[in-house]
Amino acid sequence: MNKLWNKTDEIARGLRKPINTAAISIMGAYTFVWGLWLALPWATFNRSPIYELMGNLAPEIVWGIAAMCIGAVIIYGVWNSTYKALLRGALAGFYYWFVIAGFYISGSWESTGWINSFMVAIYCAFVAINLRVNKSSLHDNKETHKIRP
Repeated sequence: MNKLWNKTDEIARGLRKPINTAAISIMGAYTFVWGLWLALPWATFNRSPIYELMGNLAPEIVWGIAAMCIGAVIIYGVWNSTYKALLRGALAGFYYWFVIAGFYISGSWESTGWINSFMVAIYCAFVAINLRVNKSSLHDNKETHKIRP
């Protein structure tokens, strides 16, 4: 039991370390590209009944533009090492992907889409929490950079 406790303590210490900006960039790029795909001129929402509920709330282009904006804010925050942009982008990403996961579950709980959306939401939440814990620094490979407020 003591060995398990030490392992979980080691994991907790590791999760408190400043997050790598490359990982945050990937999250931002994924969100941006997902939004771009929705904003392109074909009808993605017409391809699956899962998107019917999302389409009832807002048109496909709105979902796409929202994702592109969130992704752009995250990438801007990484590019300029700006704490506020990173935090806002990560929080917005959490809410965005959490809502999408809810729509996937409502539309077809058997689909694996909700798992993907939920994991991106959890990752966005982790980034936001990690940024709050490590407010003054971001880990960037081998160097730690100070981030601006």
